[in-house]
Amino acid sequence: MEIQSPIFPILTEHMALFIAFLAEQKYAPATVLTYISALGFPHRLAGLPDPTKMDMIQLALHGYSKLNPSRDSRLPITLPILENILSSCTHTQSSLYNRRLIQGMYAIAFLPH
Repeated sequence: MEIQSPIFPILTEHMALFIAFLAEQKYAPATVLTYISALGFPHRLAGLPDPTKMDMIQLALHGYSKLNPSRDSRLPITLPILENILSSCTHTQSSLYNRRLIQGMYAIAFLPH
């Protein structure tokens, strides 16, 4: 006779070991946060205590994000790049109204302040 243990609720200790495993595998902090959040969701859905909200887990996640900060690899949009984006709207938007609307949104979003 096999003894089965329930999957939920996940023990806080197991959650901490999972975070340690992800750290050892060098996962990005944002990915770890996503995985842990995904594990907490069924607990909240079932009305069970959420192990992701425990202090030990929150501190582990905070420490993980401090030890492995993610770098923003995006380059800034320069004025020549913005001009190219705005001029390319003539090829992607058939309606003058939509073209001006999109161009205005790009200009507001990406113009240097």
